[in-house]
Amino acid sequence: MIHKHSHAQHLMIHKHSHAQHLMIHKHSHAQHLMIHKHSHASVKQNPAVSYSLVRDGQPESDPSPRLDPPKYSNSHGTYCAGVVAAVANNGVCGVGVAYNASVGVSVKHNVLSLPAVWRCRGAHRGRHSDGRAGGTALSRHVEEVAVFSASWGPKDDGGHVEGPGSLARRALLYGVTAGRSGHCLRVGSGNGGVLEDNCNLDGYASSIYTLTVSALTDTGQSTFYAEPCAATLAGVFVGGQHTLEAALDKQRLQMKVVVPELDGHCSNRFQGSSAAAPLMAGVAALVLQANPNLSWRDVQHLVVAETTPTPAALTEHGWHTNARGKKFHLLQGFGAINAGRMVEAALTWHNVGPQLTENLILLVGKSKLPHGWTNVSQEVSEASPMKAVEQVVAAITLNHPKRSLLSIYIVSPSVPLQPEKKRVSNTRSITLLKQDVRGYWPKLSVPGFGMGTIVLRVQAAGRYPSL
Repeated sequence: MIHKHSHAQHLMIHKHSHAQHLMIHKHSHAQHLMIHKHSHASVKQNPAVSYSLVRDGQPESDPSPRLDPPKYSNSHGTYCAGVVAAVANNGVCGVGVAYNASVGVSVKHNVLSLPAVWRCRGAHRGRHSDGRAGGTALSRHVEEVAVFSASWGPKDDGGHVEGPGSLARRALLYGVTAGRSGHCLRVGSGNGGVLEDNCNLDGYASSIYTLTVSALTDTGQSTFYAEPCAATLAGVFVGGQHTLEAALDKQRLQMKVVVPELDGHCSNRFQGSSAAAPLMAGVAALVLQANPNLSWRDVQHLVVAETTPTPAALTEHGWHTNARGKKFHLLQGFGAINAGRMVEAALTWHNVGPQLTENLILLVGKSKLPHGWTNVSQEVSEASPMKAVEQVVAAITLNHPKRSLLSIYIVSPSVPLQPEKKRVSNTRSITLLKQDVRGYWPKLSVPGFGMGTIVLRVQAAGRYPSL
């Protein structure tokens, strides 16, 4: 199933007390109206957690999208709902990953009619997703919801830097501290790889409170449109091709995902990270069904522990091996997810300890980088009560006339782990960031650094940037 990664749609998978009943709630917004066709025979519904941001929460008798051409502009929400929760054994289209789920709807209208949702600060300077509607969309019914899945994000053009504003950031934090041990938010890494886009430019994908997944071909290779970034934790099989040339070859078999269409028929064209996010959400629902006591961090640890690259994926360049022996790639994280292994491991999983946070302030003063490519490093080596490091976030202020000439890396040494720490990924990861010219854009390396020295490295080309 292939669909351009767009700004529309949010799924929430709610786990009721009955172990076999899951509910999916979907939030839609952006330049397309992507509203779930709740009457489609392939998908169930749970209106108890539905919410309309178009009408300030007023109930709508029928939120179904219009079927006027072009119908595909309104079909994205139904596609994603079908990926997670399409009913089994009814002879309609495909089967959802968590097919005992029901679907609720939360709708945000076209961004142009809701300027509070996106506070634009110039296409070349970055912008923040904010406003009451944005915060509500991320926090609505959070006490009842176990998993959110977002198939939307910044434009995949390599030039936009976007992320959550203050209200949305608070909603993300509230989501992991409220409800059932914190909800799990799944986001796609984006489809702008052919335009040299990078998912570190997406403040949602690079948040420590989200689990970012990429789209893989049926053999487990990265897709031609995949965006690199250290925030990607794993890849999900959605079909498509590894190269653009293969994708343009009409004679080649194009394997994609089957989803319900708005008019009651089926489509076999859905793919992209928009399909990867709900697929991962469905797997997370199965994991939580197997063990409802798992926290949002437990699910992340399970993904790392039970994810491996396929043989075809290992033919790609760019794999790194960490001290634990886990392989990592900027295009697909630790490799392809294995739902069966994750569910089996969840049955006997021991919860990870509480999350600890330590803030380190690096005072490097005003530094001017000479003309050309230069490295400026700051090493941090400090005693800490933490046994291992899951996430690293760097908030950096810098000035440069051209953002595209900047690269920022966070590098951790490979430190051997003791057997009792085997669930910690401890990757030797490299984070590539393109900094907002305005400065102060927080970014994240992939979860799982080990103990030891962490090096922040800035590379710049052009005329005398300052840090």
